Order: sequence, then C-alpha cells, then structure tokens
Amino acid sequence: LEFTRVLFRSWDNVLAVIPAASQAFLLTARAAGADAGNPDAVLWLTSALQADQNHRGAAAAIHDQARRHRAIDPQAFDAAWRHHSGQPIPSWLMIGPRLIAMAKAWIGTETIDQECEFLASHPELLDREADKAVHEALLPLNERLAQWYALRRQKARDQGIAAAYRPLL
Repeated sequence: LEFTRVLFRSWDNVLAVIPAASQAFLLTARAAGADAGNPDAVLWLTSALQADQNHRGAAAAIHDQARRHRAIDPQAFDAAWRHHSGQPIPSWLMIGPRLIAMAKAWIGTETIDQECEFLASHPELLDREADKAVHEALLPLNERLAQWYALRRQKARDQGIAAAYRPLL
C-alpha cells in the first residue's frame, strides 16, 4: 500500500514538471497500457487532452484510446468523462467505429489505384455524415498529407470519383 502511494506521488511529481506534450504522451501511454474499460483511463485521457490537444498525433492517440475504453461501458465512461472534464461528450467520441475503420482503410491503401477503387466501392465516405470519421482517420497524418486526402475527397464529392483520380492514374 505504501509503495503504491509513493508510486502515484512520483507519477504526479513527474507530470508536474514535464512539458505539456510529454504529459499528454505519458497519460495516453498509461491509458494504452491499461485494460480496456479501466475506470481510471477517463481521468488520464481528459488530462491528456487538457495538456495537449494541438498536436495531430497526440489527439489521434487520445481519441483512439478514448474510443477503446468507452466501448466497454459507454454509460459509465460518459459519466466519468463529464465528471473529469466538466464538458459534454465530444462529438468525435460518438462517431461509429465502422465508419472510422472504413476511412482509415481508405487512407491505408498502398497505391493510388487501390485508393480510387476503395473509394469507388465505399461511396458513403463521400457523404457529409462521414466528414467527422474521415477527419478522425486523417489526424495521425501530417497536415500536408491530410490536406491532400481532404482535397481528393472533396474533388471526388464534387466531380465524381473517376474524375478526381483521373489525373493521378
């Protein structure tokens, strides 16, 4: 029991002196290392968001972990989120996992041909309802690459998939 208290006190002391980006990384890593649904994960993740929500990679990792922990018991997670953050559940946390997985699969294709074919076989990714899911899938990418996908998707939405990809094929 004493060891646990010392350990938690040490953890808090480290978090107090490191930069915000490092705090977010450590808190997210702690949530990633915990079993899904761990009730303490909500505190770690809301703290990580408060520490650093401006870096795309950090936000992506925090969001992924929040979805993983929420999946076990959404009601308990949501109540804890509201308690720890003082905020309502963010809209990114309410996006369906199937749509996010589909958007990630589109972005994860290896060639332009595959990318075009994937989008053609999943036109629902062009729907406005998919905007937030696509945004979530783009978070781990650097800004330039994320913009490339967003523009390609917008062109596909406006001109059709074939026309959007024709110059690239």
